[in-house]
Amino acid sequence: MQASGTVRRSRYSSGNVAALDTLRAVGREPQTLEVLFDELDSATGADRAYDDALVAVKGSFADMSTLEYRARDIVGRLAALLSASLLIRHGHPAVADAYVNSRLDGSWGSVYGTLGGGVDTAALIARANETLAFGIQTWPHALVRAIHRHGEPRPLQRSGIAEVAS
Repeated sequence: MQASGTVRRSRYSSGNVAALDTLRAVGREPQTLEVLFDELDSATGADRAYDDALVAVKGSFADMSTLEYRARDIVGRLAALLSASLLIRHGHPAVADAYVNSRLDGSWGSVYGTLGGGVDTAALIARANETLAFGIQTWPHALVRAIHRHGEPRPLQRSGIAEVAS
């Protein structure tokens, strides 16, 4: 705090700090990057856009002299690739496709929530409806069990949402 009581603005945002910390970790232990790339390589071959994005981010490490200036972009792309890798290998195919399309393919706008063409929205909606139907069917039973075990639910205030105490 300054004497006037105003808070000084930090020179770095949390995104910059995370990006620079990632680069420091790679600098101290270069095998970290190799392990990450091995993990990302395990999802190759399933989606052309994913494969292209992975090749591009690997190429980002060719010029180490300007890495600090590009750190936030590179680490953001690594994070998106890791998420896509997990979805491709373990997620619903329509969700993985939509994620890759909206985060890696480049056929989307700069506004959050935009998608390029070719996303199977019907499959996404069907999956959401299945999840919703499952939640509606199981939620009352869970509430009845909680009431039976603990008596009447008492509201807790967390993030402005009343929740059942367990």
